[in-house]
Parts: sequence; C-alpha cells; structure tokens
Amino acid sequence: MTVKTRSTIAKKIEKEADAPEAQYLAVNPDEIIQLQEESKKIPYKREIVWRNVALFAALHFGAAIGLYQLIFEAKWATVLFSESFLHSLFLICYQFVQRQRVVEHFILLINLWRDSERKMTTN
Repeated sequence: MTVKTRSTIAKKIEKEADAPEAQYLAVNPDEIIQLQEESKKIPYKREIVWRNVALFAALHFGAAIGLYQLIFEAKWATVLFSESFLHSLFLICYQFVQRQRVVEHFILLINLWRDSERKMTTN
C-alpha cells in the first residue's frame, strides 16, 4: 500500500507537466495554418460605423480645443498644479488597484492551500 504524500503528488504533477500534451500554451503549427486557410475562405467586408466616426471626431475636436487653451489661455501655474494633481491622483489609484490585486492573490493562495490540505486528508 502506498501512501500519498506531497512529494509523490509533486512528482506525478511534474511528470504530467513534462508531457507535450499537457502544455496547453504551446504553439500548434498545424492549427495555425488551418485557421489561416479558413480565414482566407471567408470574405471580409469593411463596414464603417458612422456613430463611432462622429464620436471620435467630437473627441478629437474637444482635445484640440483643450490643447489650444492649455497653450495660449491657461496660466503656467495652473498647468503645473493640474499636472501634479492628476499625477498624484493616478498614483493613488494605481497603488489601490495593486493593493487589491495583492490581497486577491493572497486569498487565492490560502484557498488553494486549504483545498490541497482537504484533498490530502480525504485521500
């Protein structure tokens, strides 16, 4: 009778991971060629979405007005303050998102550890 331990399970996982079939992220050239041939058979018709064109035109027009006001009408002290304010706001938001990701990964690792412990005690 063999007892399942962490080392035997890890060795089994390593053996399975070394198999080419287990590497699901590996490139399969035959599949790529098949997809390219299938895509050539389907005729592609470009379609212009006029709503998107109008929205992008309005967006660029507004950006041009803002750039004009930034260069010719705004005081340089205002420009520097707004740039520093927006930069600090961006950094605060970025740090908040990163902190949330760290917490999510930590919780995921704890759950995976608990699941592995449960599986080992039940087997």
